[in-house]
Amino acid sequence: MACLLVASLACLGAIPVGGVRSALRFDDAPVEPGTVVRRMVVVSNPLSESVDLMDEIQFPAGWRSLQVEDPMFSVEAGKSVLRILALVVPKTAVGNEQLTYRLHSAKDGIEPLGELKIPVIVRGRAGLRMELRELPEYLTPSIWSTSRVEVLNTGGVPLRVRLQAQLAPKAGVQLETNVFQLAAGESRSVEFGISPDPADSSRFSQAIRISATVTEESGAPVPVPVVGTSVEVIGGASKAVDPWVRIPSRLQLGSVVDLEGRTAQFAQISGIGALDTPDPRLVGYRIRPMVLGGSPLIMDQEEYSLYYQSTSLDLTLGDGNYALTPLVQSAWRDRGIRIDTHPGATRGGALLASSAAPGGTGSRSGGYLEQDLTPWWTVRGNLLRQDSGSGTNGLPSGNVASLVSRFAQTNRFRLELEAAQSDPDPRESGAPNAYRAELTARLPGKSTLNLQGRRMGTGFLTPTQDHDSLSSTLQVPVSQKNRLDLSVNQSVVGLHGTLEERSGQERTGEFLGQSASAVLNRAVDNRTRVSGGVQLRNRELRNQSGVRGVEEQTVLATASRQFGRLTPSFNVESGLSQGSQGGPQTPVTRVGGRLTHRRTQRDSYGLFAQYGDPILAVDLAPSVSMGFSAEMEVGARNRLELMGAHEFVPQSGERRESLIAVARHGMANGSEVAVRAQVIENGTGAADAGFFLSYTIPFGMPVGRKRGLSSVHGRIYDQDDSLKIGVSRAVVTLNREFKAVAAADGSFSFTSLRPGTYLLEVEPRSIGFGRIVASPGPLAIVAKPDTATRIDVGVTAGASLEVVLSVFEDALPVVGELKPGLPQEHRRKAPLVGEVVEVQMDKATRRQASDGQGLVRFSGLRSGPWNIRVGQGALPPNHYLEKSEMKQTLKPGVTERVEFRVLPRRRVLRFIDEE
Repeated sequence: MACLLVASLACLGAIPVGGVRSALRFDDAPVEPGTVVRRMVVVSNPLSESVDLMDEIQFPAGWRSLQVEDPMFSVEAGKSVLRILALVVPKTAVGNEQLTYRLHSAKDGIEPLGELKIPVIVRGRAGLRMELRELPEYLTPSIWSTSRVEVLNTGGVPLRVRLQAQLAPKAGVQLETNVFQLAAGESRSVEFGISPDPADSSRFSQAIRISATVTEESGAPVPVPVVGTSVEVIGGASKAVDPWVRIPSRLQLGSVVDLEGRTAQFAQISGIGALDTPDPRLVGYRIRPMVLGGSPLIMDQEEYSLYYQSTSLDLTLGDGNYALTPLVQSAWRDRGIRIDTHPGATRGGALLASSAAPGGTGSRSGGYLEQDLTPWWTVRGNLLRQDSGSGTNGLPSGNVASLVSRFAQTNRFRLELEAAQSDPDPRESGAPNAYRAELTARLPGKSTLNLQGRRMGTGFLTPTQDHDSLSSTLQVPVSQKNRLDLSVNQSVVGLHGTLEERSGQERTGEFLGQSASAVLNRAVDNRTRVSGGVQLRNRELRNQSGVRGVEEQTVLATASRQFGRLTPSFNVESGLSQGSQGGPQTPVTRVGGRLTHRRTQRDSYGLFAQYGDPILAVDLAPSVSMGFSAEMEVGARNRLELMGAHEFVPQSGERRESLIAVARHGMANGSEVAVRAQVIENGTGAADAGFFLSYTIPFGMPVGRKRGLSSVHGRIYDQDDSLKIGVSRAVVTLNREFKAVAAADGSFSFTSLRPGTYLLEVEPRSIGFGRIVASPGPLAIVAKPDTATRIDVGVTAGASLEVVLSVFEDALPVVGELKPGLPQEHRRKAPLVGEVVEVQMDKATRRQASDGQGLVRFSGLRSGPWNIRVGQGALPPNHYLEKSEMKQTLKPGVTERVEFRVLPRRRVLRFIDEE
């Protein structure tokens, strides 16, 4: 008998054949249903003569083999043969299975020479899908709107789901539940409430974002795409007909007092709003003059701006950022005019601006043209003229032109190229002296690579420096829980003028900065995150006196864990630092931590502490810093913010302290009072402090007069109340396009409508849970030119109806003849699932199918008699409805319950005597 050794590459095992033995050890990596299982087996012949063999594989029932090789094969003396096994796993298979691989002699062997047991773990696919349902068409401040997210387990294994909901930029979000289990194929509908922040009146849309952290029973994470959308936010409406078109605005009056007794008063007006026109238009403005004698510690600089946006035109006047290319990065505060057009695939713009930089003057003028060549290619050209006046502030005089191309099919690859020329360039006159290239690519395995290169020659940013930089970042998912981040950066600044060093000498030189890092990030579980890696840094100054600098190599680690509402985090960095030209090594240590407690969605408290040596600086002593922060709501209308920090240098005794406190109070009329105190002490004995008091008034800024328009105004009131009190914050729509929010007394108005017929509706979710509009259906309104039309709408408590569908069986069979009127006992067997129930009154009709408990719920029904009908499409065989229709009178605020019985058709048992 031939002496053979058979080893499975996939399972790292061997089978004994002809006296040769090897230990069996298998890798039980799971496979998914519906996929192909591949195993590779090496058959070795250690003898001096070749052998003919035949292999056989035994697999579970329902599995299917893919024949990839002839079962008859030969193995030459002293050589090995690789055998590939391929089997199709059934889509319904889940659990632990076993494959058996056998070898036979091709000549006379019926009995196997040996066999190999290969276990296979079949694990169902893990997947989760989320869909947003019942989203509101719009949101209103301080009103909770209810929506749902449908969560479906699309895989074959149980999952643990943790939902997170966000509404940006400011809002409250409340989930019905955020942690639950889902069995394979199970779905769950989770309600969540949304309420925009009334203080954030400058926003006209909110971004809803629902994300989920999903894990299997084994703890393995499951990737889930984030779902989200944007919903329009509308503010309140005025209570009277207004002949002016207005936009929501704010007037802020304030006073500043510093520690030296200097005082200043200021007024700031700002606003943003949509014009009452059929096509969407947005107008915004801000007027903030310089505070005379004010403290720059608290107040920003002056600003005057006005902008206008429509479907194809944007206009900006006053202060703003007018850069047309990423290569141009200036600290100027420009004032001027910019106009942009974007009617479709072609976009363009032009600007004319002057610099308001302190200590210098300058101007900008230019334009751009951008064209979409294909769905993935975009070409852009810029032309920009800049004049910095003296040349000491901002950019020198010159022209800038750029060309940008992007290719982003399936978001896997993007390339941007840019070139610019600024004169004068003393080395490359007339040629481009600035370049930028960026490449972003998604690699196989969900890795992401980003490469950036930039060069700015002398004369582009300053007349004495050029700047070259290269950076690369690679993110590689190592596993489902781990990600590796690799980065390399280099920056070179050439100093072609004079550089005054500490020694008082003037030199021309070059500044070089380099860094490289490798960090592994790991998600231990849903609440724990850790990371660790190495960081290499180098900084050098090269000039006529030689090269000097510092090198640093450190190991860093971070960790954070969430304990309910408490989240502590820690960071540690330790290593060595030394001069780049040798010298003694100096230990480097940086350690810190933060503790955050989030009591509610808008209340949080935090403490932090940090100790460490400065980065790449051997002549500075380590410092200790610590501080706190707190944001809290005090009552319904008050908010308090506190921030404090203390920094101390033990070696020199230097210290620096700061404290900021802000208190806000919202008044019933919508105004706000804010108080801010700020103190910064640098350890020199003198403190820089200031006190800030402001009063903000909301109002509507008139931007145009209405001519030949109609208006509709009215009131939403509680019909069940004897005093007919108003329903505040109810949302009213006309033709589901124009919207208004009722005031505190329930009044609403549409003050600029084109003449015509409109359908008025009240949003059900805005009038309270379980309440409905008393008048059924939309109300038709005819709006006439220069005429005010009034309509009042009543709101009442809605009725509810529960219909139970039950299937019954006979308790005992009927023996003998059926007799009229004979009572028969029944017992309830099961609910009737999936049967359609219809309720109708007048022209109102609603239909719904019964759920798994045979129950159908109708809410928000008007009071009165309703006809209830049950279909017969889902009845079981040999059964009938005891009655298929009935009437039920509903009362406001009351839930009625009725039952429909599905009975079996009577069967008579007869005994037949046989002789």
